[in-house]
Amino acid sequence: MGTTRRTKLTFISVAILLTLLFMIATEGLNLSEILKANHRIISDVPENSDFPEERFAMAELYLKRDQKNMALKILNDLSQEKVSDKIRAKALFNSANIYFRTAVDASENFKEELIVPNLELAKSTYRKALELFPEHRASRYNLERALQMAPEKDFNINDDTMKPERGERAVTTMKLQAIGMP
Repeated sequence: MGTTRRTKLTFISVAILLTLLFMIATEGLNLSEILKANHRIISDVPENSDFPEERFAMAELYLKRDQKNMALKILNDLSQEKVSDKIRAKALFNSANIYFRTAVDASENFKEELIVPNLELAKSTYRKALELFPEHRASRYNLERALQMAPEKDFNINDDTMKPERGERAVTTMKLQAIGMP
């Protein structure tokens, strides 16, 4: 009877040891992939990988090359994925910053047709970021800046002001030239 108990304990110990070795090997492979991604980020050759940090670095690289549409695509894709709300809020914040910078640049270059669409996109994207992560102070600050540039009309029922016509609330069919819009 003593040998069967000892045999059972040996098999259980071997099974636990094999499980632990498998877990160590899996974690080692994950660590290796993380180190490779960090090396690609440092050497300015990030890839479109599963790591959000590398994708943020890729979007930043596109912004340095003045390819805003590619950076927006990466950030918008990241904000739609099943990642933490903090990462999604960060992606939304960065894409809203691109819209806001585009509106500011358009204002400085007297391109009136680009200002309002990009400001509206920036405001709505900052609001989405704040819905996911309300403590994000930079989103709140930049939303205030965007609202200062393009204040929103307040149509209260109690006011004597005219209410907007139906067309003012309808979705436009005009082709817009804002960054990130079709």
